[in-house]
Amino acid sequence: MGYVFISYSSRNQSSADAMHDYLNKQGIDTWMAPGDIPAGSRYAQVINQALKECACFLLMLSEDAQNSIWVTKEVERAINYKKPIIPVQLEDVILNDEFELYISTDQIVAVRKIDPDSAEMKKLLSSVVSYAGRRDTASDSGKDPSTFNNILKKPLSQKTAKSESDSADLPQERIHVGSIIDGKYRVTAMLGQGIFSEVYLAQNINTDKKWTIKVINRNDEKYDTFVSRVSSEISIMNHLSHPALPSIADLILTNDQLLVVMDYIEGKTLSEFIAGNGAQSEYTVLIWARQLCDVLGYLHRQEPKIIHNDIHPNNIMLTSDGRIMLIDFGSAIKSSQTTENNGPLLGTTFFTAPEKYTGMIDERTDIYALGMTLYTLLTGKDPSLPPYTLFPLRKVNPELSQEFEHIIAKCMERDPACRYQNTEELLADLNKIDKTSSKPKKPGVIRRLFSRK
Repeated sequence: MGYVFISYSSRNQSSADAMHDYLNKQGIDTWMAPGDIPAGSRYAQVINQALKECACFLLMLSEDAQNSIWVTKEVERAINYKKPIIPVQLEDVILNDEFELYISTDQIVAVRKIDPDSAEMKKLLSSVVSYAGRRDTASDSGKDPSTFNNILKKPLSQKTAKSESDSADLPQERIHVGSIIDGKYRVTAMLGQGIFSEVYLAQNINTDKKWTIKVINRNDEKYDTFVSRVSSEISIMNHLSHPALPSIADLILTNDQLLVVMDYIEGKTLSEFIAGNGAQSEYTVLIWARQLCDVLGYLHRQEPKIIHNDIHPNNIMLTSDGRIMLIDFGSAIKSSQTTENNGPLLGTTFFTAPEKYTGMIDERTDIYALGMTLYTLLTGKDPSLPPYTLFPLRKVNPELSQEFEHIIAKCMERDPACRYQNTEELLADLNKIDKTSSKPKKPGVIRRLFSRK
């Protein structure tokens, strides 16, 4: 098993990031500059070594890539090292003379969008796996996702059995910075502490990959309540694969603790971002809105449909390179569950669609909460905080276009029948807004931490 070297130009970085995330969730190791270059290393030397050792070379092909000196050099080195080249065509492009020498047109896979369900992506995945192989997609530690619920159901009094193939048991002491978990995760920092759990940053000793580890005390009287939420989240997320969704990679059970290993997302929640930077421009929020429509559409197209059921700025991460990720599926439900019930109301109250109080929930419930979220991002005012009031959007933000104001108002209609009926309708209207008129005159506060020339 080897890794895939992803070559891209600076203008295609978001597509390269999405491809990186997709392949990793499929159990395929990838290598990308500059993120995989150790600090203080010689850039060209590290890239050359990575090209020499990779299993195959995945080229994010575009007009800009053909004009990139870096990409051209990487392609030449890949050919010198006799690496299989997989060209991924991101846009209509006519190969220049140099690239025609390197690439056979029948090798090209046309991928306009990183959609895990598309035939093109399935074809690409098959090709990549044939060269690079794949690790166990269940988790970083090789556990099958089907065993997760069995782990969660183990009674508190039951000792955790250790098979000969298992790693050493976790020491029965409080987790702290420096702890080694399950023989392979080194805890490097504490990220936070909640009512039920503590959250740590850890690094895989063998691969250096970063993970978030949530530590839950099994002796806590509320353990059963919390673990039922985790169990529901795992059952929903096990079979999802989208660049804007994190994954639960592993569960580790000890005599007195449950440890949940999840993707580490470097960035801030939109709540934190707005608190520090205030209301955002229409241009910025449009970008985020389209990304959120894309991931919600993916969830709503599942069979059965998955309703996130708790969309609000605190459950949306803005990564360090400007991408949106949707987190916290503890309140999520499948459409087969969306019938009237008398159970507890899940979700954040002020972002709660009216129909949720009757238990009747579908994709329009997420659209209502998305509208409330967009309102918060554009105004910088969280309606769940005093004075608990929704002000007319253009009175708060006069620079907002009428079109965007109408879109958000339609998302927030009290009657679900008057809202957008699905994210495809919403996205179509978002795409009608003139991009040039909504573009800010001054650059926003979001900048990529890394870029390539």
